This record gives sequence, C-alpha cells and structure tokens, in this order.
Amino acid sequence: MTTMKTKVELDTPSNDSKGKGTTSRESTPSRILPLTKPQTPSKTSTATPLSNRFSVLAKVPSLPLLSQFPPLSPASPSTSYAKAVQKTPSASSKIEIFPKGDQPSRYYTKLLSQKICLLPNHPSEELDARAIAGQYYPLGFHWCPSDPRKNIEFYKKILIETNSISLYDTMTPGTSKVGYSKCSIRQIHHMDKWDNSFLKHRLFSGRTTFPAFTYQDYIDAWYYVFLVRPYTHSWFLQFKKENPQEDWNMPVWFLDWWKLFGSTSIIFPTVIQALYQTYKETHPAEWPLLRCLSYHQDVGIPWIMAWDYEIKQVTVDEPLELHRVIRIKWWDTFDINKVNRSAPTPQQPQNDQELEFLKLREKAAKLEKELLQLRKRAAAFDDSQDPYEDNEDLEVFSYE
Repeated sequence: MTTMKTKVELDTPSNDSKGKGTTSRESTPSRILPLTKPQTPSKTSTATPLSNRFSVLAKVPSLPLLSQFPPLSPASPSTSYAKAVQKTPSASSKIEIFPKGDQPSRYYTKLLSQKICLLPNHPSEELDARAIAGQYYPLGFHWCPSDPRKNIEFYKKILIETNSISLYDTMTPGTSKVGYSKCSIRQIHHMDKWDNSFLKHRLFSGRTTFPAFTYQDYIDAWYYVFLVRPYTHSWFLQFKKENPQEDWNMPVWFLDWWKLFGSTSIIFPTVIQALYQTYKETHPAEWPLLRCLSYHQDVGIPWIMAWDYEIKQVTVDEPLELHRVIRIKWWDTFDINKVNRSAPTPQQPQNDQELEFLKLREKAAKLEKELLQLRKRAAAFDDSQDPYEDNEDLEVFSYE
C-alpha cells in the first residue's frame, strides 16, 4: 500500500526535489499559478469599488469597563452588610482642619490611608467605593481573612483575653447594629509573652471556635478589631494604663498602628495646643510622631475615630485605587481642666521669652474656661445627647 504525500511549492515543481523538512508526491502535482504584480489603474480608468464578500456573524455588544465589579444584588432585610454598602453621601477627600473657637469639631481625614486594590480606568464619580469593597471582601469581613473562623469576634477575644483593651459596644436602638464603641487601651504586649516566637500558640480560657492564637494573630487583632463598619460607626479611643506606676513599653510595630488609627495634634483646641507646646519643650529629642503618642498616653487625651472606603488617584497617569481612609476628631465634651491637672509641671521660666509664653498660656486657659461655660449654657437648650458623655469607665488618668 502506497502512502500518499503532498508537497506545496511556490517555485517550479520538481519530482526529485526533497528538501529538509518537506515531503514529496510520486504523481505530478497540480499546476500552481505564478504570482503576478497587480497593475495600477490609470487615471482615466474608473476603479471598481471593492465589496466585502464576508458577512458579519453577529454584532458584538460593548462590554462595561466594570464588569468585574457587578452591582450588589438586592438582599433581604436581614442582610445587614448589604445595607451597610448602600450608597450614602460620600465624604469629601479634602482635609478638614479643626475649626478654632467655639465651633463644634469636625472630622479630619488623615493623609495616610490603606491601599486595598487597583480599579479599572473609569470616571471616579461613577464608582461606589463601598459597593466595590463589598464585592472584593468576603461577606461579613472588611479584610481578607487567612481563615474564615478568624472573624472580628475572634480578634476581639484576643485583645480582651490578654487584658490589652477594655471594650464597650453600644447598639443602635431598634437594630442589631453597633452604633458606636468605646475602647480603653491598657497595655500592648511584646513577643516575649509568646516565648519570642511568632508561631508559639497561647490557649484561650474557655471553649472557643478557634482554641489558640499566635503573636501574629495578636498584631492582626489591633488592625482588624476596629473595622466594624464604614461611615456609620465610630470609636471613642483613650489610653489608660493597667498599672499607673509602670511606664508604657510598646513594641515598634505599634507605631505603624498609631500612624494609621491614632490621633494628631492638628485636632487639638487652642488651650491643648498651648499645653502641648510646653510638653514638646520638655521632650525635644523625641520623634514628632512618638511625642504625640506619648502625650496621649501620659495625659490620657481621648479622640474619636471613624473610617470609610474611598476612590483615589495619585496622578492622572496612574489607575484608580480603592483605599481605606481614617478620620479623627476632637471630643467636644472633654474636660480640659483634667489635662491641666494631669500635665507634668513645667519648668520655671529662664528668660523673658519663656515668661511671656507662660502669660499667654494662662490667658488662653482663662479664655477656654469662659468658652466652656458658654458651651454648658448652650447645651441646656440642646436636646441632642452626646453618645460618649457617659464615660465613667474611661476617665482621664491623673497624676494626682
């Protein structure tokens, strides 16, 4: 039986030409027409218009740029997270400076934010940051969990178990949502509690879904516990030592936490700014970020913190990004007199400049005292209730 072979050549066919990598056929191949140079039509000749001999199979619809981020499907009323990611008035990305005087404080958006993911090129005003986050993260999470059992309750238990914080949640009336929370920071542990190992496990007291936790879980807890809900939930935060006689001994990684969730001196009212200036003069060698942290720890000044999702674009040449932004503000009903009692005693003035500064500070304290009296009078005509006013468990620590 003879095997049929084919050969395709562009040159003159030959029966005995068997080049490398080609095959030949015993019978004479069919004649192939030579290639001819197309003639250019003359100017007097009329060119025949070419027509497309192929018909379009189907019309391809234009795909949306955000097809990978489909809108949330209508959820049942019991789905609390679906309600949380519904469109709400987007907060401005502009920095809001604390207004001086007797005006109520406003939220200040911190410059540092958490980058979550890149977004397709699309007008940012048409994007819903919270809806995109709802599709990016698993249901019930605002981060990517390493284990579905390590939810926010798991991390809360870690910080409470280690006596790192005292936590108080207040529910929104008529709902199952936490409206606001109070957190008193008591201590921050080093890795020596885990025998200087990130892999060493510590057992929970009592029965839990996850029986043990590592030091890495402890660090993660400081970042995940405060991600309760965007926009509509706020935190009252304050440092309160477990043992007032001991100094704060913080691990280095806690400075990163403070940069993200912590306070800043820009939200201080006028009197606290003056007191903080004295504190800076007695602590000149400290890094500004560490000095602000130390001031909150030594005096016990609280701050209000909330967070939200936001679409950002660093430059016009870079893609859009989904970020988590942190907003902080001053607690208006804070008794500034407690700061005067708990602040370290300043040194005696050494020159006329220091003496003048002390006079200005005393004058500012007097004005602030009068301002507080005016606020108390105005509060008598205000029916609104400050949610953080009941603060018996979070009083400011005093050296007296």
